Amino acid sequence: MVIRDKDLQRIYHVLLYCVRIRIALQKIGQGYDAFVSADKFVERDAVSFYLLQMGELTRSLTEPFKERYNELPWKQMRGLRNMVAHN
Repeated sequence: MVIRDKDLQRIYHVLLYCVRIRIALQKIGQGYDAFVSADKFVERDAVSFYLLQMGELTRSLTEPFKERYNELPWKQMRGLRNMVAHN
Protein backbone atom coordinates (compact mmCIF):
# COMPACT_ATOMS: atom_id res chain seq x y z
CA MET A 1 0.00 0.00 0.00
CA VAL A 2 1.21 3.46 -0.87
CA ILE A 3 0.51 6.44 1.37
CA ARG A 4 0.15 9.60 -0.64
CA ASP A 5 2.11 12.68 0.33
CA LYS A 6 -1.16 14.59 0.80
CA ASP A 7 -2.15 12.14 3.53
CA LEU A 8 1.12 12.79 5.34
CA GLN A 9 0.66 16.54 5.00
CA ARG A 10 -2.83 16.29 6.46
CA ILE A 11 -1.65 14.17 9.37
CA TYR A 12 1.18 16.62 10.02
CA HIS A 13 -1.40 19.40 10.37
CA VAL A 14 -3.64 17.26 12.59
CA LEU A 15 -0.68 16.71 14.92
CA LEU A 16 0.21 20.40 14.79
CA TYR A 17 -3.34 21.29 15.80
CA CYS A 18 -3.15 18.79 18.68
CA VAL A 19 -0.10 20.63 20.00
CA ARG A 20 -1.82 23.99 19.61
CA ILE A 21 -4.92 22.71 21.40
CA ARG A 22 -2.75 21.52 24.27
CA ILE A 23 -1.09 24.94 24.54
CA ALA A 24 -4.46 26.72 24.48
CA LEU A 25 -5.90 24.39 27.13
CA GLN A 26 -2.89 25.02 29.37
CA LYS A 27 -3.66 28.74 29.17
CA ILE A 28 -7.33 28.15 29.91
CA GLY A 29 -6.88 25.92 32.94
CA GLN A 30 -8.68 22.85 34.23
CA GLY A 31 -12.34 22.03 33.87
CA TYR A 32 -15.41 23.01 31.94
CA ASP A 33 -16.00 26.23 33.88
CA ALA A 34 -12.54 27.47 32.99
CA PHE A 35 -13.10 26.54 29.35
CA VAL A 36 -16.36 28.47 29.01
CA SER A 37 -15.09 31.44 31.00
CA ALA A 38 -15.83 34.72 29.22
CA ASP A 39 -12.26 35.96 29.53
CA LYS A 40 -10.85 32.89 27.76
CA PHE A 41 -12.79 33.33 24.51
CA VAL A 42 -9.69 33.64 22.31
CA GLU A 43 -8.27 30.33 23.49
CA ARG A 44 -11.69 28.66 23.41
CA ASP A 45 -12.29 29.85 19.86
CA ALA A 46 -8.83 28.61 18.87
CA VAL A 47 -9.58 25.15 20.26
CA SER A 48 -12.89 25.08 18.40
CA PHE A 49 -11.21 26.13 15.17
CA TYR A 50 -8.51 23.48 15.49
CA LEU A 51 -11.11 20.78 16.15
CA LEU A 52 -13.02 21.88 13.05
CA GLN A 53 -9.86 21.79 10.98
CA MET A 54 -8.88 18.37 12.28
CA GLY A 55 -12.28 16.98 11.32
CA GLU A 56 -11.99 18.39 7.83
CA LEU A 57 -8.47 17.06 7.40
CA THR A 58 -9.33 13.56 8.59
CA ARG A 59 -12.35 13.48 6.27
CA SER A 60 -10.10 14.08 3.28
CA LEU A 61 -7.63 11.29 4.07
CA THR A 62 -7.61 8.46 1.56
CA GLU A 63 -9.35 5.21 2.41
CA PRO A 64 -6.10 3.19 2.12
CA PHE A 65 -4.51 5.46 4.73
CA LYS A 66 -7.46 5.17 7.12
CA GLU A 67 -7.55 1.41 6.63
CA ARG A 68 -3.85 1.11 7.38
CA TYR A 69 -4.31 3.05 10.61
CA ASN A 70 -7.74 1.67 11.44
CA GLU A 71 -7.06 1.74 15.19
CA LEU A 72 -7.63 5.50 15.11
CA PRO A 73 -11.21 6.76 15.57
CA TRP A 74 -11.59 8.49 12.19
CA LYS A 75 -15.40 8.62 12.30
CA GLN A 76 -15.38 10.00 15.84
CA MET A 77 -12.94 12.74 14.81
CA ARG A 78 -15.33 13.74 12.06
CA GLY A 79 -18.25 13.49 14.48
CA LEU A 80 -16.51 15.82 16.93
CA ARG A 81 -16.03 18.30 14.12
CA ASN A 82 -19.75 18.14 13.34
CA MET A 83 -20.66 18.60 16.99
CA VAL A 84 -18.44 21.70 17.30
CA ALA A 85 -19.72 23.12 14.01
CA HIS A 86 -23.43 22.57 14.60
CA ASN A 87 -23.94 22.90 18.37
